[in-house]
Amino acid sequence: MVLRFVRTKVANDLIIRVGNSNFYLYKLPMVMRSGYLNRLVFQRISVGRDASPRIQLDNLPGGAKVSESVVKFCYGWTVDLTAANIALLHCAAHFLETSDDFEQG
Repeated sequence: MVLRFVRTKVANDLIIRVGNSNFYLYKLPMVMRSGYLNRLVFQRISVGRDASPRIQLDNLPGGAKVSESVVKFCYGWTVDLTAANIALLHCAAHFLETSDDFEQG
């Protein structure tokens, strides 16, 4: 099992599992850029489940490798686009309903 951490000054409050990889993340940047994750997280909170959800994404296009780039985008970091990853990143962004515009709304 591969563990991945994104370090922040605030405790990680979201765990996303993609394949065999766990991503320990801060919820706010993820839900601000992803409509899909926004719905999943806030549906769990509204039905009284724990406030630090664990989300399993078995069908995310590109798997864990693409997930790292998605996390970088959501955190506002630079994402390297190449001919080898552009199609999978586009599919993952579409799947997660990821957008710069979502954050502002």
